Amino acid sequence: MLKISKSELISYVNYLKKNNPSHLNIFSAILKHARLAKKMTLEEVSAGICSVSYLSKLENSQIEPKDEYVKFLFDRLDIDYTLAEDNDFEKILFEMIKCYYYNDKEKIIELVKGTSSNLFDCYSNLCYVIYDLIIGDFEDAKKRLEEVDSVKTSLSELGGIIYILLLGEYAVLTKDYHNGYFYLNIVSDYYIKYDEVRNLILEDLIVCLFNIRKYYELLSCYNLLRVESQISYPIERKTKLSLIYKIVLGLDNQKTASEILLFIEKHKDFTGEVDNFYLALLGLCKMNLYLDVIRIIEESGLYYKKNILALYGYAIYMSEVIEKYVGFLQMIQGIKEEGINDQDYHFINFLKLLLEGSTKGDIIEYIRYVLRPFCENSPHALYDIMYYLVYVDCLNSLSKYKDSALFLREKMKNM
Repeated sequence: MLKISKSELISYVNYLKKNNPSHLNIFSAILKHARLAKKMTLEEVSAGICSVSYLSKLENSQIEPKDEYVKFLFDRLDIDYTLAEDNDFEKILFEMIKCYYYNDKEKIIELVKGTSSNLFDCYSNLCYVIYDLIIGDFEDAKKRLEEVDSVKTSLSELGGIIYILLLGEYAVLTKDYHNGYFYLNIVSDYYIKYDEVRNLILEDLIVCLFNIRKYYELLSCYNLLRVESQISYPIERKTKLSLIYKIVLGLDNQKTASEILLFIEKHKDFTGEVDNFYLALLGLCKMNLYLDVIRIIEESGLYYKKNILALYGYAIYMSEVIEKYVGFLQMIQGIKEEGINDQDYHFINFLKLLLEGSTKGDIIEYIRYVLRPFCENSPHALYDIMYYLVYVDCLNSLSKYKDSALFLREKMKNM
């Protein structure tokens, strides 16, 4: 999880709204980052060169820098001035965001070569975050985002909004949906003139709302995106949002089921759209079309994807296809947890308990002490419902009616 102060982030967005910093000063972040890295005070760096207030304003992009001062300050901090002098990182950053929006991985790799990895700069680091997210290097992305956070006031308005967008994108890709919702929600009402940036923010917000089950907000956000979007929407992104919308609105609708099945039939090779394949299967599971789910997954051969394997096990259990129990249990041998937000790992373990015929007491213990605390932070559109139904059933079968009633009362109160 990112070490980002939520209160500071709210203050930062208010700062952007109030000041609309439009000027780009790449020296600001470089100076501030180098000073903090060397644990030097403003007084120590500015002594004999400029006033403390001048350096403070320079670090926070409140004044236009004078070359003579900047060169002396760079020398004091052992920074090579020529590395920063001619770079237009903001232009490259926006170009990379457009490539990210249209999923142009090759262009992103080409553009990132134009940034200097030898010199810290907010814009350069944000460019590398986009590259890290594309290739799945989340540890490096996390480290760079935290570095940018310490000097974010050096960013222009566009840079600041892209920074928060990337916080949200990182959270979505690492399944940290609650924090993703927070990051994206604080800029959801921000006027952004760049359509790609605005669309990405709303899209990620819809994904977070779906996963934390804020469906009313999701529908409002979806309609807002349809009204506001002034540019063509990449087909893969459009499909993802359409599937989420259909799942939320038409869970028992035969037309929706037919549309999802037709979508799957048209896109039998889902190697490039695994997220949308998963959403389509999730929709079928929520419509109780378990045999279709089993057949489709077996035809796809995508068992190696943990989230799809979890839905496969769910469909087997719910349809009571007993002859497939052993095969599924063999498939999940060696499944490992990947990060603290690994919903699928916990769900597969839960299915394992059920399919192996564990005692009611063991199942209750697992739900009570492992799954319920986990679900409070990482709710799921399907898994949680099954946890709660099984939990109540196990309590009732052991004549623990009082515990069952208290649990149901608590759930009703939070709905």
